[in-house]
Amino acid sequence: MRHRAPLISLTVSLVALVVLAVVVAMRYVPKSNNSDASIASATLHIGSSAPVNFSLSELTGKSSTSLSALVHGKAAVINFFASWCPVCQKELDAFGSYSRHKPAGLEIIGIDTNETSPATSRQLLAKAGAVYPVLVDTSSLSVALAYGVDPLPVTFFVSANGKVVSESVGGLSLAQLRKEGANALSAS
Repeated sequence: MRHRAPLISLTVSLVALVVLAVVVAMRYVPKSNNSDASIASATLHIGSSAPVNFSLSELTGKSSTSLSALVHGKAAVINFFASWCPVCQKELDAFGSYSRHKPAGLEIIGIDTNETSPATSRQLLAKAGAVYPVLVDTSSLSVALAYGVDPLPVTFFVSANGKVVSESVGGLSLAQLRKEGANALSAS
């Protein structure tokens, strides 16, 4: 029994040291907002052609619009969002501001995805001062599936030749939109 006491004491000390190391690492190692922050799509990657052959209803309910016609020959920011998504709601102010001062040759398109309340989306976009076309991806989610989107929000920055330049999952700031929008334009 006397020989086991030092072994038990050593084991307890080692366990305590490991626990302390884990606590310190959790507290002081920088955290990402999203563990998959660099992977916005299960199907697309940088350099992929952005799928645009879709005709969708506009959120305003006025008509159906071709995604291809909106982005043809222009760099584009394509943002997948929904009114029920809290992170999406937070980033709408940045999109609203960016849309009012976006560079020439860049198109912003919102894709309202799996929406439960189009009226709420219209209110949120109006409050943010968003001035860009917003299309509705219905319950079939054909566009979200083609882009491999999950979870929301997800944003793709596409060059004028239709290639994905960058992608982001999670909310974006105005500074991030400006930077990535400029990259999409310069890749065009």
